[in-house]
Amino acid sequence: LNKILVKGCGIFVFKASLNGNKMAFESLIKPHKTEKRNANTDTKQLQLGYWQKYFEICDSLECDMQVKPASQHWQYIPIGKAGVSIQLTINTQQGYVGCELLINNNKEIFYSLEKLKEKIEKQLGELDWQELKGKKLSRIRKIYAIDIINKQNWETAVKEQIRMAEEFKSTFTKYL
Repeated sequence: LNKILVKGCGIFVFKASLNGNKMAFESLIKPHKTEKRNANTDTKQLQLGYWQKYFEICDSLECDMQVKPASQHWQYIPIGKAGVSIQLTINTQQGYVGCELLINNNKEIFYSLEKLKEKIEKQLGELDWQELKGKKLSRIRKIYAIDIINKQNWETAVKEQIRMAEEFKSTFTKYL
């Protein structure tokens, strides 16, 4: 049963015996212990290293696009509008860094920006407009193709990502 029960549930079977005034317990069956997911994988270490490099470069440039290094593929940057933020991403499998305008729980903001698509893309270049039908989230994304696994590319990737984030913030805040 322990192998097929829902995660977090399990059955213990104990044998209890009384020897004079002392009670002794012996565990006969314990729930199957699953290994915790390794948060220290090569990819997680790479992500942490990349965001640490990002932090250093951003700090040296005295840029306001700063993030807190973490072992994850994304970082949020607030832009002063509730429900709207910039998300920076790295993708080791597809080889790119990205900058996205995330719009949470407000499709009207997405639609109003989409009406200005031509004007916005004149300033930012071609963008990937994702309404994400059936979801609360919408996004507008730009990516920069680069081999992010190669650490020698990190400085270039970080500077490009900072540039994209600054352009996104200055452009989109005009229309929000």
